[in-house]
Amino acid sequence: MYKITQTLRKNNFLVLFFLSTFTSIGQVGIGTTTPSTTLEIVANGTNDGLLIPRVNSFTALGAAQNSALIYLTTTIGTNTPGFYFWDNGASIWRPLLDNYKGWTTEGNTGTNSAVNYIGTTDGQALTFRTNNTERFRIANANQVHALANGTAARPFYSWENDDDVGMYKTGNDQLSLAAGGLEFLRLREAGSDQLVVNEGSNDINFRVESNNNQNMLLVDSGADAVTVGYAGATTEQFGSINFALGYDAIVGMNNDTVGNAVWAVNINNNGTGIIGASDGNSVYNPTGSGIAGSGLSLGVFGYAGAGNTLGNMAARFSLDRDNNVNTLNNRCQAEIAAYDTTNYGGNAYYGGYFEGNGSWAYVGLNYGGTYYKIAGNGSVSSMIKDKENKERVIYCPEAPEITLQDSGNGKLINGKATINIDEVVSRNITVNKKHPLKVFIQLEGDCNGVYVNNKSNKSFTVNELKNGKSNTSFSWFIIANRADEYENGTLISKNADVRLPFGPGMKSQHRAAKKEMKRNIN
Repeated sequence: MYKITQTLRKNNFLVLFFLSTFTSIGQVGIGTTTPSTTLEIVANGTNDGLLIPRVNSFTALGAAQNSALIYLTTTIGTNTPGFYFWDNGASIWRPLLDNYKGWTTEGNTGTNSAVNYIGTTDGQALTFRTNNTERFRIANANQVHALANGTAARPFYSWENDDDVGMYKTGNDQLSLAAGGLEFLRLREAGSDQLVVNEGSNDINFRVESNNNQNMLLVDSGADAVTVGYAGATTEQFGSINFALGYDAIVGMNNDTVGNAVWAVNINNNGTGIIGASDGNSVYNPTGSGIAGSGLSLGVFGYAGAGNTLGNMAARFSLDRDNNVNTLNNRCQAEIAAYDTTNYGGNAYYGGYFEGNGSWAYVGLNYGGTYYKIAGNGSVSSMIKDKENKERVIYCPEAPEITLQDSGNGKLINGKATINIDEVVSRNITVNKKHPLKVFIQLEGDCNGVYVNNKSNKSFTVNELKNGKSNTSFSWFIIANRADEYENGTLISKNADVRLPFGPGMKSQHRAAKKEMKRNIN
């Protein structure tokens, strides 16, 4: 207190001396006799100036010394060497530039990022202006605010040497990215929650690049096409998808009982969900279908690998009665290439099962150790045409056993005839005491009548009664049990002893599942 007070007293004495010297004119001059202001100090030479009192510590002053000026020569706490003035109202020594810690327009040096900054120390926002119009704002909420939306041609955030590239606002809750004055990408929450590429419908392509292929996915706007794996888009179909040679076109994978690997939906009643073609020519039903397959050699292929598991099959089809998958009332159904149990407990392999509103049939059936071409209810029939070229139904005879039939003509020579059975028929019939050959003779002339003996799977003999010697013609008809079938010594189909076996029966219907779309497609 003594040191700084003594210095200030000396200075006050000098000031009072000069003031008393020049009271007649009201002006004080130091180094000049013609002061132009109340106090004018003129330096003598280049190494002269006004020397402010220097201190190495702070001492509190009073109201009389309010605004006293000193120069601190050492660092005291956070106060570094420099000019300070006494603020009696706050009872502290303040740095001379305490309210003016600004950054110069020519740059600054010696700054410390921990303590030096541009900003505010209260809760007010920091704003930036040009032409006295606010352009940019840093709010007191961890946000930076733009004060204009911008456009694709002049985005708000851009670059000086490329000012048509950047980011801008296209509307409430919408953010866009532009390049070359064109909008490429838009984030749009406004009720639709979308990320939109090429919102302006410009000729802009969208490309996804992988590690080894720069055209892993390409949306060609000019061709209205999507390509995967190569850049050669086509315009054959609107929205077509093209793929590189040697790669699968679409691979879908999932591990879920509800979610599908691929789900294709066409909401038009006459549309097709999936069209598949192997020859480049896609053939489909113009009135719509779920799947349309076409090819030069094979249109649709179905495969089920676990052929030894009951209930497995390559394909199943159904025609519902009421368009409700929760009701088991199909009008028609079909199963292809299947292995399943039956209603009598036996298991059956069959190439196809076909059911039409109560009428049903297995085709290519292996059941109970026996092969069947067709097995089902109803009648076996065929069609012939009448004179008006209209189809007429004819029916096949049916039997409780598996038999083969043959017929032919013969003639008695001196009352006797031996008929040799066709070699192919002979190889496929069983003739023995348990399975006798049944022979029917129709005489076509006058004789004593005939009887048949020496019956085998190879031939039979027709004899005239009463040792007659006539030469009468006749026709014959035979029925024989079909022989069992073997392959490499193993029985593969029982035939000879089969009589009225229990059949596989009509198949039960299977409940389907329906997956609803979550939202409409616009």
